[in-house]
Amino acid sequence: MLKHWIVIYNGMIKTPCPLCNKEMNEHNKSQIEKCLWKFVREAKNPVAYASINPIKCPECEKQMLDHTVSEANECVNQFIADAYFLFNSK
Repeated sequence: MLKHWIVIYNGMIKTPCPLCNKEMNEHNKSQIEKCLWKFVREAKNPVAYASINPIKCPECEKQMLDHTVSEANECVNQFIADAYFLFNSK
C-alpha cells in the first residue's frame, strides 16, 4: 500500500508539485493544469523522460522510474484526484 504524503489542513489538501517544487495549493488554475498534464505525461513514460528530468512521485516519494506499471497508475490517479480537488476549490 502506498504512503500518501497528502496533509489535510483546514480542509485544504497539501500536495507537493513534482515539477516545480511548490505546494499544489499555491498554484493558480493554469499552473495546476500545466503541472498536472506534464506530470501525467512524464509519469506514464518515465523511461523517455528520466534522463532529461527525473521526477519524484508526489504520492509515495519514489522516483517514477522505480514504479511498476500498477504503482504508477495508482500514483497518477491519486495525483489527478488531488489536482482535480484543488482546481475546483479555486
